[in-house]
Amino acid sequence: MRLAIPIFRSRISPVFDFSTRALIVNIEQGKETDRYEIDLHGMAPQGKVERLKDARINTLICAGISLPLQRMLAQAGLEVLPGIVGSVHEVLNAYQQGNLKDRRFMMPGFCHRRRKRRHWHGHRRQ
Repeated sequence: MRLAIPIFRSRISPVFDFSTRALIVNIEQGKETDRYEIDLHGMAPQGKVERLKDARINTLICAGISLPLQRMLAQAGLEVLPGIVGSVHEVLNAYQQGNLKDRRFMMPGFCHRRRKRRHWHGHRRQ
């Protein structure tokens, strides 16, 4: 399995659409076997999708992401786990241990039901 995590310094980048770098992590039998960074600087959304496809990414873990880009990634066969924040090290550990749904990794104001195509607008669901 191969993960991509957009990064800004040592943390998950706030919005994937504007990320300039992504950490690629290869995980085999639950253990990290390799990691490297790819450059996303100046790429249009379709270019980012192609770059992740070329890197054979299975899953993208990110904080914010536009719905059109999320849809493009899903159509390309990538699983997108949006609304995740924190240090890259802690998020990777949580992912490998199955604890990514811990509240400390949830982006403030983000409804994690979005994966089911529901959105929160203010305090009311629409």
